[in-house]
Amino acid sequence: GYIVLDPSKKFLFLLTFLRKHIQKKVVVFFATTKELLFYSSLLNLYHIQTKTVFSNSTRSLKANMSILNDFSKDKNGFLLCTNLTKMKLNLPVCDWILFYDAPSDLSTFESNLEINNWDDFSTVNDIKSFMILMPHEIDLLKEKKEYDIVEFNLNLGQIDKDQQKVEKMVNTKEHSVLVSAFDAYRDFLFDYASRSNKQVFNLDNIDVTKLCKSFGFEFPPFVNLNSLLNLESLNEKNSKKKSFLFQDEIEKIYGTSS
Repeated sequence: GYIVLDPSKKFLFLLTFLRKHIQKKVVVFFATTKELLFYSSLLNLYHIQTKTVFSNSTRSLKANMSILNDFSKDKNGFLLCTNLTKMKLNLPVCDWILFYDAPSDLSTFESNLEINNWDDFSTVNDIKSFMILMPHEIDLLKEKKEYDIVEFNLNLGQIDKDQQKVEKMVNTKEHSVLVSAFDAYRDFLFDYASRSNKQVFNLDNIDVTKLCKSFGFEFPPFVNLNSLLNLESLNEKNSKKKSFLFQDEIEKIYGTSS
């Protein structure tokens, strides 16, 4: 299934969802490794422990397999992942599978739902999986898909509204968390800009003044995607509205990430 969320509410939703399912086994997918590492550290500040599986030069396939094996033995817990299909890994049995970021296509969503080492189909059939979509990403569902995908009503009640606490944690708790937040925010935008389906994944459709909230920022940090990705334009309308901060402003407010 899927749910539709305002981008400013994504982390607050995740926090509320994990708190409600503290006795369950939940797997959460992120688009980039730096996002995964940032949200793992942010959740840790809320005393929510996670295991992580990701692909980069610091993490071997053997280490990831060991973590997946450990998680499969746990009675409950939270596992944060990037794309497992690219690592040729399958999921252990769990209760919930959540795509925090919309997958680049529905085949990526479906392929990452492959469950490994199961022998009770009824148990696997009880696993619930869903994507968090921003309102403009709903057209992703027009793609051809193997499974029926329906809108979920999760009945979480009131989503945690303590946005100021999130921003305070990111900006004053530890400087390393702030740097990690900026890296995660930047990498998310890079990943989004590099996706091929521009009808769905178009940066001009993202309100960065809302998106930045889920990374713990009060204002959207300046990210120069034009020079790094050689894009013709980046959120030109938002730039005119002063949605992005200039480099000297971000350093003044948030400090430097160097």
